[in-house]
Amino acid sequence: MALVEPIFLGQIIQLLDAKAFVELGNNLLIESAATHGIPRSYLATNLHINEPDGGIDARCVNVPAVIGRLIPRPNSDYQFKAGNSAKSAKEIVTADIVEKPRVLEGLRQGHAFVYVASWERGDKFEDDLFKELVDRSLGFAVDREQIVFISNHQVVSLVMAIPALVARTVHIDVNLVELGRWASFKPMTNPYQSDEAVLAQLNELRARIEVARSITRIVGAPGNGKTRLVLETLKGSALSGVVLYAQQVDHLSPSFVSYLEHMPDVQCTVVVDEVSDNEAELLSERFSAMPEGVRLVTIGFNAASRPRASALQVGGLSRQVLTATIRTIVPGIDEERARSIASECHQSPKLAVLFAQLINEDPTLLNPQRLLADGEVQNALDRYLPGLSAPTSPGWLALSTTALLMRLGWTEEADFEANDLFTALGLDPTTARREVEMLHEQYGIAPLAGRFRYVSPAILADHLAAKNLNSWTRKRLEDVLGALTPTMSDSFARRIRRLASVLSNRKIVEEVILGDQGPFRSLADLESEGRVTLLRHLAGAFPEAALVALRRIIGDTSLADLAAATKSRRDTVWALEELLWPAEAFERAADLLFKLALAENEKFSNNASGLWVESFQTMLGHTAADAATRNKVLRKAAISTEPRGRELAAQAIGSAFKMGHISRSGMPPSDVQGMPSREWQPSTYKEWSETLLLYLDTLGPLLTDPDSGVREAAAIALGNGLDAALRLPAGLFERWLELTRSLIGREYSQREHLLTSVGWAQSRLEVALTEGEPDAKGADADPVALAANQSFIRDRLGLLKKLEEELVGDDFSSQFRWAASETSWGIPDYAAREEAENRIVARLEIFADRVLKKPQLLEAEWEWLLEEKAWGKVVRWIEILGRIDKEFVLETVFRQRAETSSSATMWLSLYYLARARAAQDPLFVDERLSHLRASGAPPLQIFDLLFRVGYNSERLKLMRSLFESGELPSGFINQLAYNPWGPNIPPLEAVQLAKAAATSADQPGAVIPFISNYLFQTKTAVPLFRELALSLLLVQEVKPEVEDPIFNWSRLAITYVEEAPIPIARAAVLQIANHGLRHEDDLIDVIQRAWEVGDKESLFSELFAEWLSTQDFGSSWYVQKALRQLPLSDLGTEFLLEWVAIDPETRARVLADVIGAPGGRPTALHTGLLERFGAYGVGSAFSSSYMSGMFMGSFAEWTRSRLETARLWLDDESAAISDWALGLVRSLEEQLTSSERREEEERFRY
Repeated sequence: MALVEPIFLGQIIQLLDAKAFVELGNNLLIESAATHGIPRSYLATNLHINEPDGGIDARCVNVPAVIGRLIPRPNSDYQFKAGNSAKSAKEIVTADIVEKPRVLEGLRQGHAFVYVASWERGDKFEDDLFKELVDRSLGFAVDREQIVFISNHQVVSLVMAIPALVARTVHIDVNLVELGRWASFKPMTNPYQSDEAVLAQLNELRARIEVARSITRIVGAPGNGKTRLVLETLKGSALSGVVLYAQQVDHLSPSFVSYLEHMPDVQCTVVVDEVSDNEAELLSERFSAMPEGVRLVTIGFNAASRPRASALQVGGLSRQVLTATIRTIVPGIDEERARSIASECHQSPKLAVLFAQLINEDPTLLNPQRLLADGEVQNALDRYLPGLSAPTSPGWLALSTTALLMRLGWTEEADFEANDLFTALGLDPTTARREVEMLHEQYGIAPLAGRFRYVSPAILADHLAAKNLNSWTRKRLEDVLGALTPTMSDSFARRIRRLASVLSNRKIVEEVILGDQGPFRSLADLESEGRVTLLRHLAGAFPEAALVALRRIIGDTSLADLAAATKSRRDTVWALEELLWPAEAFERAADLLFKLALAENEKFSNNASGLWVESFQTMLGHTAADAATRNKVLRKAAISTEPRGRELAAQAIGSAFKMGHISRSGMPPSDVQGMPSREWQPSTYKEWSETLLLYLDTLGPLLTDPDSGVREAAAIALGNGLDAALRLPAGLFERWLELTRSLIGREYSQREHLLTSVGWAQSRLEVALTEGEPDAKGADADPVALAANQSFIRDRLGLLKKLEEELVGDDFSSQFRWAASETSWGIPDYAAREEAENRIVARLEIFADRVLKKPQLLEAEWEWLLEEKAWGKVVRWIEILGRIDKEFVLETVFRQRAETSSSATMWLSLYYLARARAAQDPLFVDERLSHLRASGAPPLQIFDLLFRVGYNSERLKLMRSLFESGELPSGFINQLAYNPWGPNIPPLEAVQLAKAAATSADQPGAVIPFISNYLFQTKTAVPLFRELALSLLLVQEVKPEVEDPIFNWSRLAITYVEEAPIPIARAAVLQIANHGLRHEDDLIDVIQRAWEVGDKESLFSELFAEWLSTQDFGSSWYVQKALRQLPLSDLGTEFLLEWVAIDPETRARVLADVIGAPGGRPTALHTGLLERFGAYGVGSAFSSSYMSGMFMGSFAEWTRSRLETARLWLDDESAAISDWALGLVRSLEEQLTSSERREEEERFRY
């Protein structure tokens, strides 16, 4: 900036018109006040308007400080007079004071009156003004100090002290710009976003800059918001009016610097951008001797993790702030896309703003690949690193090579990756490493994540890698691939995937990696370690080449070999999942996936079979291919020579018919150009209907397939289609009806699926008919439309009822099965539901009459009844038979079936119970029991009937005899713990029953669940069971095959633990020792209760001490782990320490492990163990205990929380505790560092 001569500036000021001169006066007042810490709110500078102003152009009101002659008093009034015609003292007093009421009022109140003129007068002129004013009859006294006259020369002096005001006044072309113009630069105009971290940095920076004669250095990576941070800081500062900004060091001329040096009262904050460290040092030296009002801010690159102490490191903005910034620039962008762009920019607001502005102009750039291919973006990325020269420079080659992998092993055991990659590309590894590290030191673009280095921002890495790859020949790509480990190949493939749209030599990549001479020539190649991930990552990016490669591998391979290839299956399915999405690739990808499904070897829901079927969903399918293309694939599958293939076709058609409860795994990949944004769906109901008609034509032949599995799958699919057929137009229902009628007379298993669908559809239509009645719709309903809708529903209901009759047919088996399958469930109205249930029962009674007259009718139905999963429906039928079979026609049949089927055993009991209720004979069941016993019926039949009929004394005698004779396993008694037995059994008889079962069994302990559950319900029986319960608890080992063994044993043990605390605790300990940690909580409850009610020293000495004196990883370890739940400290510190002292080598570490590390303040026991037995591994045990346990989330965060607690023990008054804590803290610090590094690495794994 050329120095402005005071004479020249004075002449400029004289030429200002009245408005411009007032603006200059106001700015001078504002900036001068700001530099002295006077807030803007104390000033009124908007008084010079066209309306009468009473003679005041500006004023200061109760300012906290005065500034020489410019603000001489806390209350000062101003007039600014432009022009070069000087007024006399008399003229000023007459025209500008006496005739101005507000001026006079101010003088009367003691205000200073400051008259600022653009012309020149001598210093005696102020006295002349005062004398002229005193000569007037004002009616009040005026002090001499109230009158101040500031002439042109003084105005020039004041303005020269504020360079920014000089620049605004002179209006000459300079390289330095004041704050307002700086803020108008395009990169600075977007809305500024901040969070707590940004606001804290703003406040810190403002505090630094506002210090008098401050020199502030701001450093950070390119484009991370350093300049904007300084701008926003100064906007909110009192210094905002005296800021001058230079875009580079060259804009700061020597003459301007000299000007600042020679202006003692100058007020100027100089901000210089793009300043290197060396340049910053030179500027700092020059500005160190500046006047107090001069401040310097330099902005430059230095991304070193440890910048100089005087510099403020700017780390960039968080992803949340970047996301908010993007969303302010691109209205309507969804948050997920904005977050994705923010991630690509990695803390760089410069890139985020650029990308957002481009996307706002061209929304197609939302696609990451389109964005990377944009010329303006590429130019911006080329300029991103100003110090990096052409692509042939060592630094560029090293950095772009590093960018070839998503992450590159750099340190420790992973450092070989960098060596191998640099060597493969002809670079010296040592030199290349140094180049990358130097660039990171300056720009922060290649940070370490644990043992790995990566280039950031991600889009910069993509850009550099693409420019490097575009120069490769086939030979270089082959050489590099040969040098990569499987892990490196995976990382390389993921990078190539991101670059596919901008590679000019993508043909070479396709041929070398996916061609017939590449690594994928056979299934064996696919199965080799690490190779298949290459195919998975590249499939979506290179669909044609990937399809050819997969066809080469899968096409001619046998199903047996495909089924045996388990290593590559998951990745192959994932690759094909991406290839299904493009419409042009769907048929070929689906055919390959279909073959994998025929050779299925996975059990996941998204395996080849599940994915293939799911792809054909009309809504939420897995492809952009239309109905015709999908149906072409289905037709091929429907004529497959493999029955499984035809079954898959039927299942796929069934999925296409679904109209509700639809889900899909996965979305179209958004990181690959050319992929559709969503699946194909019909655009109208007519198109939807026409689509399903296509599928019905394909389904038809499968309904009569030779294979029963295919026929059943086809019937299920057809049943799925009824809902759509009822809702959609264009003859779909009629075609569905036609196909369904083709099943009339065919096997019932097929018809059953259709009948079920028809039944549910009728229920829904009947509900719709009720809801559509006029009184339900209200007065506003269109009666014509309502009548038409009801007529349509009735028509459909009539057709479905007729179809139901036709499907059921007239044979007994079909009619019976359908009647037995009917349900009233789903009918919302209670009365209607009850009426429907009664109707079903009445119908079944008709079938029961037919069966009683002709029992052989039921012979063909037993297998179906036994397979029926809806037990309630079968039970209903059995009870109806029992109710009406007065002559016991079917008793023999039921008994014969019961001999071979447990289900039929239950049916026999239900049959008898229903007969008893119908006969209203309370003795009927007991008579049948006697008959069964006398006729030699199996004990299980007798027991089942006894169990279901419930307790009475005679039945209990019979039950007891079955146990005493050994005819029933003792464990059967456990079923009698509940209704209709359980609490109904008198306590004395219950004891006798339990003894009978216990004394006759090989495993008397099997009776424990019965006793436990019975006593839980019948507390009064506890004393009666004491002897039996204790004998079982103390002698019998619980067997895992017994029902809820540990739970019931523990509950019974707690019931009697007060009777014998030590023996029962010993039994519990033995259970833990024998069974390990299964159900340990229940057993620990027993031990804890024994500890509460028993003698603690006796329990410890007689029982626990033995287990605490052994170190092993077997039964003792289990017991010791359980004893951690006991407050052993109840025994007292001295007691336990003396016990340890007998055998410290064995006992010290075990006891330390059992009591565990301190939970807060260390106890006397912790202290004593460390002080007396620290040499025996006590500290190690405490440390292991402290770091044991479960957590969720980040291991590093969990370790950090443990570390914070451990640090509290460093100041413990016990040296033993503090010494132990010191070692623990050091170990945790190392572990925290390691876990943080590992977690940093994790984000690059997938």
